[in-house]
Amino acid sequence: MQGPVGPQGPAGPQGPQGLVGPAGQKVMLCSDAGNGGANNATFTLSDAAATDLPLTQLVSGTYKPDDYEAGETQPAPAPAGPYPTALATFNGQTPNGTWSLFVLDDSAGEQGAISGGWTLAITTVAATLQWAGRDRDGDAILRLEGLPLQRYEIEGSASLDLWTPLGTAQPTNGAALFTNSALAPQPWQFYRARALP
Repeated sequence: MQGPVGPQGPAGPQGPQGLVGPAGQKVMLCSDAGNGGANNATFTLSDAAATDLPLTQLVSGTYKPDDYEAGETQPAPAPAGPYPTALATFNGQTPNGTWSLFVLDDSAGEQGAISGGWTLAITTVAATLQWAGRDRDGDAILRLEGLPLQRYEIEGSASLDLWTPLGTAQPTNGAALFTNSALAPQPWQFYRARALP
């Protein structure tokens, strides 16, 4: 997730800034960070970033979302809390629909703007599930390719109408093997992977 912030006033975006997805999922992107302000900064928010948003001046870079004053609320129409800070909250959810950004400056005597509005770029990554053969017990082996560390539920179906959960897999370095052993006697002809939140 990336976007421009600024020019901001000298005190910066101290209040809560929450992102709400089409199905009501919500994440606190930033709360009480950037006490030194931000000016024409562009930063990327990522759960995999090495550092949290700083309490001091915000400069361009990649940061984890952070909430330094947990439990803050925003006035309506923002939904009630709590707001997690993990962007993985949106994993496995449909990106289609209305996204809302709620920003509140809760410090007196300051001014600032998100110049030019805001944008949200969404990149979807499809998981692939491939047949990898059978083990010596006759159990099906599937190769899952997807986002590293994202948990996926593997489902089986005999008709493409009804799907039965078979278990979960989590790719390491983008790939994982899944063995359908517990329910191997079932006549599964189709398999699929579904990203879990």
